[in-house]
Order: sequence, then structure tokens, then C-alpha cells
Amino acid sequence: TNVPATVIIGSVLNSNLALGGRAPGSLGGLAIGGALFNSLGTMQITSAQIIGNVAQGAPALGGGIYNGNLAAGTTPVITMGASVVLGNVAVSSGSGIGGGIYTLGTFYVPTPPPFQLGNRILGNAATTSNPNVFGVLTPL
Repeated sequence: TNVPATVIIGSVLNSNLALGGRAPGSLGGLAIGGALFNSLGTMQITSAQIIGNVAQGAPALGGGIYNGNLAAGTTPVITMGASVVLGNVAVSSGSGIGGGIYTLGTFYVPTPPPFQLGNRILGNAATTSNPNVFGVLTPL
């Protein structure tokens, strides 16, 4: 059986910040995953609240959740059920994308968004595009 490397059950992830570094004369550095960052493994999220988190940088990707591989080789996987992704922000003076979720990996949900068997992905913001979800959420 394939057991997730990270399991999050019944947790509240609130008011976290992923802040990109700044160099003189730049827009700032990469900021990804205000609350959660999954790059190489598998993650299961159940009955969690991911609320009011921020990714701030240039670019800023995934104010609430980032699911993507920064290097070639493996595809990260998240399975999320009965959870809330609300009020997260990807903010940038460059590209702020995917306020709630930014995924280039595999992201499973019970049925299509915004309401899937208890999942709620809404009320998020991004300065450039895709305020709630950037990428594909795959129904189980």
C-alpha cells in the first residue's frame, strides 16, 4: 500500500507567512506555500482548516497550499477531504498566483470544486490570477 509521508488530520493552519527574500533593487524572491509546501512526497489532508495564510514574494505561489516539484524526477501528490481552504493570499508586485492552492503535481479531491464532500475552497485572493486554485484538482 502507498502510505502518505505526511498526514494532517483535524489541524488548523492559520496566519502563516511564506516570505520571499529581498535583494536591493529586486521585487523579492520566490515565496511558495503560505501554510503547506509539498515538493517531493505524498500528503493527506483531512478535516483541516487552512485559513488566512500568505505567500508574499516575486513570484508568490500558493497562499494556502503549494504542491509542485521544484526539480525533475518525482510528482508530488496531495489527497484532501473534508477541509476548508479560505482567505489565503498570494501577493506579489510580480506574479501572485493561486491564492488558495497552487498545484503542478497531482491533487486529489472527492469531487470537483468548490464544494467536494465537505471541502470548501473559496474566498482566497491572488494579485495576478487564479484566486482559489491554479492547476488541476483531480476527482477521486
